[in-house]
Amino acid sequence: TVKPLNEAIGDPALGTDGLLLVLSATYNGCPPANAGDFVNFCGAAIERHERPVDARFAVLGCGHSDWADTFQAIPTLLDESLEKIGGHRLLDLHTADSKKAPEEDFVAWTAKLWPALAAAAGIKLSQCAGSAASRPPLAIPEVSVVPAEEEGHLSETPLVLPFQRDGEWVLAK
Repeated sequence: TVKPLNEAIGDPALGTDGLLLVLSATYNGCPPANAGDFVNFCGAAIERHERPVDARFAVLGCGHSDWADTFQAIPTLLDESLEKIGGHRLLDLHTADSKKAPEEDFVAWTAKLWPALAAAAGIKLSQCAGSAASRPPLAIPEVSVVPAEEEGHLSETPLVLPFQRDGEWVLAK
């Protein structure tokens, strides 16, 4: 399911061995409008020493390093908070800097993400042989972009992807 992070509050999948992939930015040191409630939820759970999350998670931070004082502040906070409230880190926080090459940063993150997802789900991941043109592309099924709640804000997009344990995924390199 793709949805704004605020809508993940109370989602039963957070309390299970599900999966939460978070793509987040920071806006002048604040979370995106559709993630602020989730940031507060995490903070309150930390204060109360609660562990409401049992899901595996990975966070990709999106930002621009010209805003050095707040660069990656919310992605870092989300990454640390999810672990403190019981989440199980699938990957270390990965960051994308739009001042440099964010597409390359995303490709590097997904190159680590797919094998980690496959291992977590017990799916055999094999390498394709042959040239890049002859290999099938690796595709993410049924993923859509969720529009932001307020104009001018990027979406905060957690993804929960179902896997079949007896399936096999092919990673084209």
